[in-house]
Amino acid sequence: IFAIPIIIAGIIGVADDIAKLSPKEKLALLFISGLIVGFLFYNNYYVDLIGVLFIALGIMIFSNLTNMLAGFNGLEIGMGVIASISLAVVLFLDNYVLGGLLALIFSASYLGLLIYNKYPAKVFPGDVGTLPIGAFLSVLAVVYKEYIPFLIIMMPYVIDASLKYLSAGVMSRDEHKPTTLGDDGKLYYIGGYLSLPRLILKYKPMREPHLVAVLWVIGIFFGIIGILISLIT
Repeated sequence: IFAIPIIIAGIIGVADDIAKLSPKEKLALLFISGLIVGFLFYNNYYVDLIGVLFIALGIMIFSNLTNMLAGFNGLEIGMGVIASISLAVVLFLDNYVLGGLLALIFSASYLGLLIYNKYPAKVFPGDVGTLPIGAFLSVLAVVYKEYIPFLIIMMPYVIDASLKYLSAGVMSRDEHKPTTLGDDGKLYYIGGYLSLPRLILKYKPMREPHLVAVLWVIGIFFGIIGILISLIT
């Protein structure tokens, strides 16, 4: 049953990669699929009716967030590996062995992809690779009631989405403007909407692998905070 949110989010990702869904269409599909997944977990006694709603909202929101923090070689998959390992540690510390093992299996799968997706990437994940990250981790968080550690672990995604929304509102993919590659091989922010990567480049231009490494460090930082919060609560 824990594979179902991955499969459904992956199918929506395929549809988005092929048909180029609008933001509203994607959110609607993710929410509806989240309700379906939630009721499957409800019927198997994993969650109550409130949990069904939380799963639907979690899949809708966090699948979209893990899809938004993207655009650089190794970024999406690396951040997904960091988030899933962090949540696995939280689950193990709270004696949720099955949940911890599931999160580790998920992270191992993405780690295999990261080998080919890191700079210079030979394989790109697309939405079929990014949407399942938020879907699966949010389901684990709801089923095992790890709400606060999960939210802290996912803070890089929340910060990135907040910067985009505050600076440009809701954008379609056609309105996304790439960063500028200088003659020195560094990426530069030259205006337009803000995001977490662009905020970093605004203050310090750097090469793509270095930027991704900085973002991974940010992900690790929030992962450690999430683990520490789990230990004291």
